[in-house]
Amino acid sequence: MNKNLTELVFILDKSGSMAGLESDTIEKVKELVEKQKEKYGWEFIFLGANIDAIGTAARFGISANRAVNYHADSRGTMLNFISIGEAVSFFRANDIIDDKWKEKIEEDFQSRSKKDNFKTLSPGGIPEGI
Repeated sequence: MNKNLTELVFILDKSGSMAGLESDTIEKVKELVEKQKEKYGWEFIFLGANIDAIGTAARFGISANRAVNYHADSRGTMLNFISIGEAVSFFRANDIIDDKWKEKIEEDFQSRSKKDNFKTLSPGGIPEGI
């Protein structure tokens, strides 16, 4: 296996509020994320529970296809490990992350969410109807 050491998948798991994070801190993290993606081809995946994962990931420079909402319970966490394991294995074999990596997590999240929960978010992270 002749892998370049700069190939990396970085997983961020965040649950709860981002209160207390200064906007300049968020901007610095975003700059670092964008630099690593551009310069080294790093991949970033954002897992979010009890927050808008898509919108929060965007604030850090992580695209919607690399972010997912999940339930922070044993079932949701298990699906995260399974899906991330599959995504990393696929990445190691193909040097890309399959855009289907989060399907199982999304299906679980949507099937167990209340109608007024994150299930109703548009692709931009804004609740539909606003």
